[in-house]
Amino acid sequence: MNPTIQLSRAILDGLRQRATLATAEFYQKAGITAAVASPRFTVVPHGNNLFGVVDRQTGTERAEIAGHLNACRSAEDFESAARATKTTQRTVAYVARLMTRWAFVSAVMLAGFAFMGVSR
Repeated sequence: MNPTIQLSRAILDGLRQRATLATAEFYQKAGITAAVASPRFTVVPHGNNLFGVVDRQTGTERAEIAGHLNACRSAEDFESAARATKTTQRTVAYVARLMTRWAFVSAVMLAGFAFMGVSR
């Protein structure tokens, strides 16, 4: 490889590493998780134009599909379905938390009115 190209690649790799470290440090100082997440589903070749869609969280194969493009589309569909399920779970948790707070505030107000009625 040409020494000039090798030098420029080494410099760019160093800058890329520094940018990654700076981003991680920023997220750590802010106390939030990193915004960039790796995809949950990956496409793995099986040979003979067959590809498997593997769930990286569980390590199980979700589907075996003919054609790379079809497998990539299926992986994207699985990803969007998983994201929608996660959003629905968040929504249910939000509604449950809201109802709990509403019940608590109502109980406190009812106790306050009962106390005011007894003291008169």
